Amino acid sequence: MTRSFSQNWKILAVAIIAVALLGSALSVSMFIPKAEASHNVATLCGTVNSAGILGQVQHWDKIVFKISKDPNGVIDPAYLKTPLDIKVLDDPGEVANIDAKVRDFINTHGIANISPPLPGTTLTVADQLKIKIVDVEYAIVCVV
Repeated sequence: MTRSFSQNWKILAVAIIAVALLGSALSVSMFIPKAEASHNVATLCGTVNSAGILGQVQHWDKIVFKISKDPNGVIDPAYLKTPLDIKVLDDPGEVANIDAKVRDFINTHGIANISPPLPGTTLTVADQLKIKIVDVEYAIVCVV
């Protein structure tokens, strides 16, 4: 019996230390505040003022896209097949057609120093491009 205890005391000591460390780690984690997602605009943008008016909340989309193909060859090759992005104001209460937003942005602002419409046609640059949406990110901006 003495021999088996002397051989197993190391295992028993390691087990006791492990239980003590695990217990202390769990008790500390109980007191660390957890981040919680909030979907309440008032908490995102501050509080409502005495008149009951909250600062204006704007929802913006950052759309990352690639121009896969330019059949007219008017876009600078540096803009082809590389990630490009635009930032557009969005209405979170409506369904968003991301492809149309990119095309409308290009039609309005032009791209790669080509202003719409294409020279000698009534078509715009965006009407002819093959566009691939890579990613959409959003941000909420509070304007007081």
